[in-house]
Amino acid sequence: MFFEIGVLAAGVAPGYLLRKNKKAYKPVSQATMLSIYALLFVLGARIGGDDAIFDAIGQLGAQALIIGFACTMGSAMVAVLAGRFFRDQFRPAQAAAGPSESDQTESQRKNGLCKALCGSVIILGFFSLGLALSRLGILPPAAYEGDMTLYMLWAMLFMVGMGVGFDIRALLVVKELGLRVLLVPLLTIAGTALGAFIASLFIAQPFGDCLTVGIGLGYYSLSSVVVTELGGAALGSIALLANLFRELFCLLATPLIARGLGPLAPVAAAAAPGMDTCLPIIAQSTNERFVIIALFNGLALTMLVPLLIPLVITAFS
Repeated sequence: MFFEIGVLAAGVAPGYLLRKNKKAYKPVSQATMLSIYALLFVLGARIGGDDAIFDAIGQLGAQALIIGFACTMGSAMVAVLAGRFFRDQFRPAQAAAGPSESDQTESQRKNGLCKALCGSVIILGFFSLGLALSRLGILPPAAYEGDMTLYMLWAMLFMVGMGVGFDIRALLVVKELGLRVLLVPLLTIAGTALGAFIASLFIAQPFGDCLTVGIGLGYYSLSSVVVTELGGAALGSIALLANLFRELFCLLATPLIARGLGPLAPVAAAAAPGMDTCLPIIAQSTNERFVIIALFNGLALTMLVPLLIPLVITAFS
């Protein structure tokens, strides 16, 4: 966790040194998107190549899918409702991008939505391709096993750091927000609880179990282990898949969420993975200020997950 933050911080310096070279912006942005596509391809290949996870998708996937989606969108919607507290962070992004939303034509808005949708379709395509190739045995395990995903993640975080360096003023966002920045993890948790409640209305799981699964906040590796130990293997499997789905939802749909619900919504939706895996796509879909907010939010939630899961299980046992 701290190493990943260090990699991102290391990218700030070269970005700052190149901030006056406008020609450097586009290659960094393109390289970031290409690395996102590569990471999704490898992630799909890993899921397709892991028989245990793939089989679990068929057995428990429906419940996990509903919980993961509900918790993701619950956090996004709560963030929208509280967006007025962060309105001053939205305006710089609009000024940098050009005309305000009210000045844009209907054609421009449709073009922006189509662009966001196409981006999500391309991302889904790379993930599906990796999944299919590994299941068919066309892709050798050496292509997706080992530390390749980790190296890709480090490369992405370095380039995101360069993006922050291009606009170093973004680092001042935490100071500008003050105590408001603490609202972001609280909103994310509240939205997750709301999503878990909604999910419990549609599946054969009580609210306590849905909240136990959802409160993993996208941190699927740790949450699945803790939930398995404290709540049983079946619930642990759902926790693994639901939080994995949450990360995938954000990787696939962040352009659409940011476009439709505003730049704070994908930060809350991503939750813990917003500090690493989902950070590059958040950077591409929002601006450097929300990169810093996502980093803070992800770090805070990552540290809270090991405390929240036992607390929820104890409260509902």
